[in-house]
Parts: sequence; structure tokens; C-alpha cells
Amino acid sequence: MDVTMKVRELIELCRSEGVPLTQQRIEIYKALISSREHPSPEAIYRILKDNYPTLSLATVYNNLEVLSRLGVARKLNPLSDHVRYDGDMSSHIHFVCLDCKSVEDIEPDDLESFQIPDLPEDGRKLIAKSIQFTGICEKCQNN
Repeated sequence: MDVTMKVRELIELCRSEGVPLTQQRIEIYKALISSREHPSPEAIYRILKDNYPTLSLATVYNNLEVLSRLGVARKLNPLSDHVRYDGDMSSHIHFVCLDCKSVEDIEPDDLESFQIPDLPEDGRKLIAKSIQFTGICEKCQNN
């Protein structure tokens, strides 16, 4: 993944959608797309706070919501009290561990065989489709 290219795409998208573009928004997006951990807003805040001391947790939450609405981030709410975000908008499946709350990407060879139906054409705008498996990860099973 080329972070520079993804940031350029974000800049163009914000301009075309009339969404204000700030350095904080760009840095939040870069932190998100650079992580394979499906970070929470709190995790992104911890990553950025030393370099951006005026950054607030509310700003991180608000920007992640904007990025989700723009379709460049996916809000994952695998467990109702733990929101996570994914900057990988490609087709893939998530596995959520009920014990440690981790979220892992699963990319099976036959992903194309998973057919999620489209929404009826009734005016709604589809941003993404997802499949999520829930269980106990190997690490938690061994503990």
C-alpha cells in the first residue's frame, strides 16, 4: 500500500466533496491506513498525541466518522462497546475474538465465492459490504 498515493486520493476526494481538509485529518488517515490492527480512536490518539499536542480524542472520533462517510474508512463495531476502524477498503473478511477483542483480516483464496446480495435500488448509497466471523482466537484459546 502506498500511503502517499492514498493521501493524494483523500485530498482529491475531500476537495470534490467539499469536505474541509486539515493536517490533523490527514495524519489520522495516515495512522489508520498504516495499521493492520484495526485501531480504535483511542489507539490512533495515542499514536499521534506526542507529535500533535493540540489534538483531542474528540477530533480523532469526528475525523474517523468523516472518513467513514467519505468511504475511505470502515467503521467496525464488532462488539458494541469497542469501535474499531479499518482503512483497508478492499474485499476481505474479519475475525473478531470475543475474549481479547482483536480483529484480524482473513483473506481466503475463494473470497469471490462469498456472495453478499446487493441492496435493492431504492435510493440508499452502499458504501461497503462485509462478512464477520466471531469466536475465540488461537492465542486466547492457548491461555
